[in-house]
Amino acid sequence: MHKADIFTESRAAVAGGRYDFHGNAQPIPPTFTQNLLKQKYATAAVNSLANYSFYIGASNDNLEEG
Repeated sequence: MHKADIFTESRAAVAGGRYDFHGNAQPIPPTFTQNLLKQKYATAAVNSLANYSFYIGASNDNLEEG
């Protein structure tokens, strides 16, 4: 089974005529911390074929992360 990742999804965006994409804040695992968000940006810097942006998710336990 193939799992989508930043490379495959950015490639799909470019193939569809898009030059950017915005990642979901609730992937598995959810992006609930600044550290996880920084990791996503670092991964995209190496693997993305398009411009990108990501969101941090909200939970009952991460108010201080915002």
